[in-house]
Amino acid sequence: VGAVRSELYGEFDRANPEAVLKLARIYLFFGFGAEAMATLRLDSDVMQKHTELQEMAEIFEFGQSIKGKLLASFVECNSSAAFWGILASPSLRSQDSVDIDAALLALNALPLHLRRILAPELSRKFLLYAEKASADLALRTLDRLSEEPDMNANLARANLDLAQGEADIAEKRLEEVVDSNSMQSALALVTLIDSEMASGRNIDKETAQLAEAYSLEFRDHELGAEMRRVHIIALAKSGQYDAAFDALDAFSASAGDETSRLLWSSLVSILTENAQDAVFLRHAFALLPFDNDTLERTVRFDFSSRLNALGFASESLATLSADEGLFQTEAGRLLRARVALNLNQPEAAAAALFEIQGEQADALRAMASELAGRRSEASEAFRTLNDDTSANENAWLSDDWQELIPQENQVFGAFVAAANAPAPETDVTEGLLSRTETALSESASTRTAIVDALNGVAQQSNNP
Repeated sequence: VGAVRSELYGEFDRANPEAVLKLARIYLFFGFGAEAMATLRLDSDVMQKHTELQEMAEIFEFGQSIKGKLLASFVECNSSAAFWGILASPSLRSQDSVDIDAALLALNALPLHLRRILAPELSRKFLLYAEKASADLALRTLDRLSEEPDMNANLARANLDLAQGEADIAEKRLEEVVDSNSMQSALALVTLIDSEMASGRNIDKETAQLAEAYSLEFRDHELGAEMRRVHIIALAKSGQYDAAFDALDAFSASAGDETSRLLWSSLVSILTENAQDAVFLRHAFALLPFDNDTLERTVRFDFSSRLNALGFASESLATLSADEGLFQTEAGRLLRARVALNLNQPEAAAAALFEIQGEQADALRAMASELAGRRSEASEAFRTLNDDTSANENAWLSDDWQELIPQENQVFGAFVAAANAPAPETDVTEGLLSRTETALSESASTRTAIVDALNGVAQQSNNP
């Protein structure tokens, strides 16, 4: 390097094109992307004639070609050009034609020091292409090396583990990369927090503090917005909801509308799923009302469900009604029916359940009939659902209780038997003493039935 650098300039301080080209190639051989780009900029003619070197330097520095499109056009080639084309492409789509075998052969042909740099990058691109097996093969080229894989390789392996559904293994690798305090630590922290978010696990406050530190360190870096995003998520996942919403307000001032909206939905989702009732309600009433575009539909549904479950049906209905599309879904209509029942609106509940089939809908219809005072209808509905207790209670309160309650019922069966017993056929002029004795006996039997019924009801209330 020193020898070639001495040849860069002549006596008139003009760059030597041959030396510029040679030095750029040397830097690329050792994987120094930034140095190669700076060298190529010394001579504009060399940079224009050798666009491929400029794009290769960007691959080493940024993991892809930033503006160039030359190398990306070779992804279909049956040669080592496919390898550089895949790396240069910002993203790969499943419909693209990519020569994976040629890329893997080119990777194996590289010197070991370049393989350590580029194998993790190739693995990431294969994951974008939904080629998990090929991504694994790219990383296996490092397993054969005697040295331990570096943090870049560990990060790529963690991404592969996540793609293969092995979240626990991936998170251990990510924690190792985060603790290494290397160049990949910040990226690993982003992946780790997103993984915790996807798995529904909580995040400790130390991780949230680390995310805050990285967000400050990278505030002027291209990774800055991403670090601020995961910092806000980490605050919420660690239970620091006040700080999370304050940080979101500050972040929204600089972020795009769509980014802010998605992050807002994520925070409300975390609040709904994890916060204790009192904490949830305090923030919920501070956040209401939501307009139609603020929340993702699934988050709005969960938020409304929890409000209704906690007894705030009116607020739940207002949140639910802000997105009319929810009423076009079966889940939304079922929730609408539950809210209507809590608002003492049985007919509205029945209307929301129109043409919906299933056990949940049948149970809500039965509750609506009960609330509307249609006891016979409710009894038959609960009986179909095998809820004999509710069926018998509604039958007892209906006008047709004698026909609806079975005589073998422990609580009300004796009354049904007495009510359905035929009247004695005797001459009213004879047997006064006998009739009096029979009446007293029936009175005693009725009294016993009442006591048994009261005892049965008490026993049921004590053993719900």
